Amino acid sequence: MNAEPPDTTGYPLEEAREMLAAAGYDAIEVSRVGRDDELSRKHRVMVIRQRPGKDGAVDLTVAAEWRTPIRQES
Repeated sequence: MNAEPPDTTGYPLEEAREMLAAAGYDAIEVSRVGRDDELSRKHRVMVIRQRPGKDGAVDLTVAAEWRTPIRQES
């Protein structure tokens, strides 16, 4: 690939895969970080880092989405 891949940092993993595929990047390596219980189907997996990989691949580091509870004032 001559062009730089789109920056997918902060996107859900599936959306990041679609963005990269649309730009012509089929070789995508995914590394997951975080606790195993956080990587369940009930949590979205988000891209937290994107780097160039070997042979034109794109390496994505992903983690389960983390949200802070909203504090309500009484």
